[in-house]
Amino acid sequence: ERRFPCALCHKAFKQSSHLVQHMLVHSGQRPFQCSTCGRCYSHGSSLIRHRRCHGLRPDGPAAAPQPPPGGLPAPS
Repeated sequence: ERRFPCALCHKAFKQSSHLVQHMLVHSGQRPFQCSTCGRCYSHGSSLIRHRRCHGLRPDGPAAAPQPPPGGLPAPS
């Protein structure tokens, strides 16, 4: 049962926390900012997805570098 309706668009949610998150859509607030490029998002999950375009892990520094296509060169 969805007991938490939005007063603005009447979409309903099962959990009050989901309604609180949804209200950011109506308020225009974007509290989650990318530390690399400055883009802002209203949902943390959107920022996590965005960080991947910079080659970053969702929660930390840059991901480990990937070997070039074809593998690493043989040691000399």
